[in-house]
Amino acid sequence: MVGFSRRHLFSLALVALLLSACSAGGGGTPAGGASASGSTSTSAAGGFTVVGTDVQAMASPAPAFPAAVTTAVTTTLDRWLDAAVLGPLRTGSRATGLEAVFTDQAQAALAPPGQQRASMVEDGTAGSGSVTKQKADAKLTALTSQTGDVVLVTAQVETAHAVRTGGGTVDVVRSGEVVLVPAASGWRIDAFDMAAKHDTRPR
Repeated sequence: MVGFSRRHLFSLALVALLLSACSAGGGGTPAGGASASGSTSTSAAGGFTVVGTDVQAMASPAPAFPAAVTTAVTTTLDRWLDAAVLGPLRTGSRATGLEAVFTDQAQAALAPPGQQRASMVEDGTAGSGSVTKQKADAKLTALTSQTGDVVLVTAQVETAHAVRTGGGTVDVVRSGEVVLVPAASGWRIDAFDMAAKHDTRPR
């Protein structure tokens, strides 16, 4: 899993272990824990649309996905998309402002050039400045504590943008999962498992 820290893999495994240990068998919903799911459709100009939400909780009944967390997490995802992907695709310049999107740990993982950075960040991609959004969907899953506080959000994301260049159109597609954690100001991306693909369509 590119970019996922051991700490978060351990956290997710621990939650899964606790939920499965509480399971009463059958339908997969834990006894002593709960799951609530739903869907919303929120979007900003060029930003993400939330296509579904889910809550994995140790308390029963599971709380609804907090609207404030949906807004805050979507804001961070939009900032990532704009700063790390759309900005460079429009200008051909390196991405800036990543400190407002990623934790220090994630920034360290993205610092060296290579597969991890390329999966999340466009750097100096030549383009005409014309970028068309085809898709930017996110499905959010919140993990809550016994007191109902959201301690972690995972976002399954799919993005697709068409970039007009002198040689034709480049289809830039990303899919994968990011882990977001609460910070002093908003939410930050702390880990990721993302794949990026670029396909060129000639004129």
